[in-house]
Amino acid sequence: MFMYLSKIKEKLSTTPSKEGENEPRNDFDLLVKVMKVVQKDESNFSVRIKDISKDSWNLTLNFLRYQILKEGDIIRIRSASWDKNAASKNLILPPHGNIMKFMNEAKIVTDMQ
Repeated sequence: MFMYLSKIKEKLSTTPSKEGENEPRNDFDLLVKVMKVVQKDESNFSVRIKDISKDSWNLTLNFLRYQILKEGDIIRIRSASWDKNAASKNLILPPHGNIMKFMNEAKIVTDMQ
C-alpha cells in the first residue's frame, strides 16, 4: 500500500493512468514519521519527514490547516506529489490532499518507532 520514497520516482513513470486520462498518475500515499517542524512564516511551516527506509524529505504545509503536527508523530499523507521545481527533496500536498495523524496507542505507531 505504501512505498518507500526512494522508489516512488521509478513507479510513477510506470503507473498507468486512469481511463480517460492522458497523463500518468503523479500522486502517491506515504506513511512517515515527523522528524522536525520549522515555522517559516505566519501561514506556512516546513516539516522534515522520514519513511521506513530512513530517507528524509521536506514538506511545506499551511499552518492553519495542519497545526496539530509535532515532532515524533506518525502520519499518513494522501495524494502527495514531487516538487519538480525544487533542487532538493521536496514534496507538495495539493488542496485535495490529506494528512491523518495516528494515536500513540495505535499498533502502526509502535511498529514505526
